[in-house]
Amino acid sequence: MTAADGQHIYMHAVNIRCLVKQYGNLRDCPDTITATVVELESVSMHEVCFELVWSHRSSMCNSI
Repeated sequence: MTAADGQHIYMHAVNIRCLVKQYGNLRDCPDTITATVVELESVSMHEVCFELVWSHRSSMCNSI
C-alpha cells in the first residue's frame, strides 16, 4: 500500500485479519480504505530485507 504522498504503509496484522473476515479474502477488499489513524508504529528495514519481504508478499497474504 502507499500513502497519498507515495510512502509505503503497512497495516497491522489485526487489521488485515479484520478485512479478511469481512470480505472473505484480500482480493475482495476495497482498493482504497479511508480511516482515522489512532496509533503509529515506526519500523526501519534494510533495503535488502524490504525487497525480500516485498517479493514474497503475495504468498504471505494468501496464507492469512
